Amino acid sequence: YKIGDKVMHRREGACYIKEIVSMKTNGVTRKYFSLEPLVNDKACIYILMDEDKQGSIRPALNESEFEMAETMVNAEPMEWIQDSKRRFHLYDKSLISMDFKEVLSTMKCLTTQNMTKVLGMKDKQILASAQKLIYSEMAIVLDKDYNMIAENPAQYIKL
Repeated sequence: YKIGDKVMHRREGACYIKEIVSMKTNGVTRKYFSLEPLVNDKACIYILMDEDKQGSIRPALNESEFEMAETMVNAEPMEWIQDSKRRFHLYDKSLISMDFKEVLSTMKCLTTQNMTKVLGMKDKQILASAQKLIYSEMAIVLDKDYNMIAENPAQYIKL
């Protein structure tokens, strides 16, 4: 990664690599990526450069990857899982993976379910996390304002 790269962070969603800094902790100087989240540009996240190999960040998709992923998800929609423990495990796993297709499938399934019945607290939390990841990545890929996408996601993606 280099300064200016668009990346995805597991909790914050889309970020820009603002700078690479050296910081001393416990007497050891290490290099960190300084990330600026798209959703909260006042925040600053430091990721140890070695941690990027552990999956805490990944490159943001480009526009053609985004379109291909959306097409694949639309072709194979995720089925609602009645067993809440199994569902939460699967959905949490998809969020942790930061795999766009998996997170989008999770978001679409929860959105569809939310149209026909009231979601429980855990489902709502997972939906909110998935929306933050998907909408922020869409914003960075399509070069659009995050709030515009969050307010009207159907204008940018089939829900």
